[in-house]
Amino acid sequence: MESQAVFRAAMVLTIPALLALILLTPGLIGRPPPEITSLPLLVIGMSIDERWIVLDVSGAFQAYMYEAISLSVVTEPEPDINASGAENFTYDVHLRVPVNLTLTYVVHAWVLDRTDSYFEVNVTMSVLENPSGDLYMAFGMIDDPSPTTIVRVPPDDLRVPVTRKGTI
Repeated sequence: MESQAVFRAAMVLTIPALLALILLTPGLIGRPPPEITSLPLLVIGMSIDERWIVLDVSGAFQAYMYEAISLSVVTEPEPDINASGAENFTYDVHLRVPVNLTLTYVVHAWVLDRTDSYFEVNVTMSVLENPSGDLYMAFGMIDDPSPTTIVRVPPDDLRVPVTRKGTI
């Protein structure tokens, strides 16, 4: 008799436990928290024909609809190229700018997610030619505490996380 009461109590407690597992499991298997899903990534590369620099800002881990994304490219010493793209309620923004070996490109990406967190990154870039005539890209990470230079030879590209700076 007592064993039946224990068995029934176990059954009654098992049902809420299973219900809790059903509600919690999606977060544990495959659905990351919003803090991770909203992390943006800046990708800078060169087209196959080496005539265009291709830039893209989008979600680093999966598609995420941002409240606003702004991407701009200005060249130095003179602003021969001044390209920008900005969109609201979008998954990504991309730009194409022509390759010029005499200019330095200053890239600025700004992203606002749906929780009012904003992300920002600044990168400088130059396209250079080695003695054999092959082009390569040199990137300066302006926002780093100790600025570094990163070199990429096409078809490799630069993938930089857009850093969270705060909330609006």
